Amino acid sequence: MAPGKSITSLSPENVATLARVLPEKPDFRVVPNAVHLSFLTMCPKTQLSSEVCIDAPGFDRAAFHREFNAEVVAFFRRNLGE
Repeated sequence: MAPGKSITSLSPENVATLARVLPEKPDFRVVPNAVHLSFLTMCPKTQLSSEVCIDAPGFDRAAFHREFNAEVVAFFRRNLGE
């Protein structure tokens, strides 16, 4: 871990350390143009100007969540069964 970095800080060093110590290789993905709050559910139309609802240019929250949600369901079906 880099000096002055917290173990809870997101940094390339911490990601590499975590990947190295996990028993299986993680499925780690970077979502282009996503910001932290982009992973929240869709915003009501009355709150689209809220800071929580503003995504980076080029990020389509609705399209992302359609794909992400389908991948999550597929993961659970593969690993937990119906």
